[in-house]
Amino acid sequence: MATTLVRDRIQEMVAAAVQRARQEGAIQLESMPDILVERPGNPDHGDFATSLPLRLARATRINPLKLAETLGAIRALR
Repeated sequence: MATTLVRDRIQEMVAAAVQRARQEGAIQLESMPDILVERPGNPDHGDFATSLPLRLARATRINPLKLAETLGAIRALR
């Protein structure tokens, strides 16, 4: 149950970062994407992960690593 609560909180935080990036013009999206947060197959990759930057790369024409860095920086500003 605690894992679900943590996963939901991470999903909320990612959604807020995407929304803020849209508002600031850092990424151009017509609609809010579905955000899936899951446990990575390899524990060395952390406790939770999302493939959102990979899925958004094509739509935004931005490198997925750059997208992840942008969302992380926006999240860090809060």
